[in-house]
Amino acid sequence: MKIVEKKLTYEKLIGNNYKYWNSGDSIIFNGGTGTRKTSWVFDVLQPYCKANNKKILYLSNRTKLKEQIEDAIKYKELSNIYIMNYQALERQLNDKIEIPTYDYIIADECH
Repeated sequence: MKIVEKKLTYEKLIGNNYKYWNSGDSIIFNGGTGTRKTSWVFDVLQPYCKANNKKILYLSNRTKLKEQIEDAIKYKELSNIYIMNYQALERQLNDKIEIPTYDYIIADECH
């Protein structure tokens, strides 16, 4: 007897529920490296946001991760995703620099 393990993808888990998330909602994706969390943002959330004139802020904790996300954004030509390190955001807050409004904030590796 062969056992087939089915993985539950974020696409299947979330379905269209993201369309009903409200401002101020906190949604946490808990998954290890390689579980396609970022791919869900690029492949599902970003097209929805682009079609609805919404902006995404993608926060990263390391310069290397920021560079990887920037490369992916450039490669996929995603115009409504903005990326920043947590430290840059903290500097802007401390310096009282006005931060644009974003509809979705992705806090990658926020542990």
